[in-house]
Amino acid sequence: MKQLFRLVRFSNLIIIGFTLVILRYVSSPVYSDSKVFFVVLAGTILIAAAGNIINDILDLEIDLINKPHNVVIGNQINKNIAWGLYITFNSIALLLIVSTGVMVLFLVFLSAIILLFLYSYKFKKLAILGNLTVALLCSWVVIELLFIEYTFLSDYWIKIMYMYALFAFISTFGRELIKDIEDFEGDKKMGCKTLPVVAGVQSAKILVIISFSILLILLALEGYWFFLNNKIAVSVYIFVLLLLPLSFIILKLPLAKEKSDYTILSKLMKIYMTLGLGMLFFV
Repeated sequence: MKQLFRLVRFSNLIIIGFTLVILRYVSSPVYSDSKVFFVVLAGTILIAAAGNIINDILDLEIDLINKPHNVVIGNQINKNIAWGLYITFNSIALLLIVSTGVMVLFLVFLSAIILLFLYSYKFKKLAILGNLTVALLCSWVVIELLFIEYTFLSDYWIKIMYMYALFAFISTFGRELIKDIEDFEGDKKMGCKTLPVVAGVQSAKILVIISFSILLILLALEGYWFFLNNKIAVSVYIFVLLLLPLSFIILKLPLAKEKSDYTILSKLMKIYMTLGLGMLFFV
């Protein structure tokens, strides 16, 4: 079981689940059909788990170079079993959404499955495109909830959901670039064309700094918007727990030299994105 949790990135799945649950139950006293929501919740988690599995299956050779001690497939879980889990998780997700009769969401789920496969098969090895794909899929979690809850939300909460989707997109995009820098050596040996490989580590770092600087400005504007709406607690939360840590990460990026430096920055960004989720309790 422990090996399976590592394979599907269980902690990431918990964050996805909490994001959907928190957004739904803090955004409005009235909700959409509970069955549809819980199907979206379960389906999203299953598709994300399947996406992590296919990523490990198709990236096995690269992972043996970049992180040999963390490889699960082949060492702890048989590759054929991993394929079986991938197909099973995606199939259950699609069957669940068909049971609701909401075919638009079926197309959303199917698109996410295809994008995750294309990311692992091709996009991940290409400059920028892979980073944008993951960022889009992370913000997609918020957008799909906005879709099913839209008629029950106030204009205030619709704006907040768009803000949070943008936060998820930019922070994920930057973190994915940091991970590409971290995996530079293995990606280069395997012929991947990630941004650090084709344009250099320094260029990738500059793009991360630009992305995070844009996010910094947007967060400052968001904090001011909350202040104008007499939401002092969330305004303080943004300035103390989101702006200051992000500023620290931006300042640390130019100083990063070793693979371990980028590993730490990647982990810090994961914690930071969780702090972004915590903001929703105050809005």
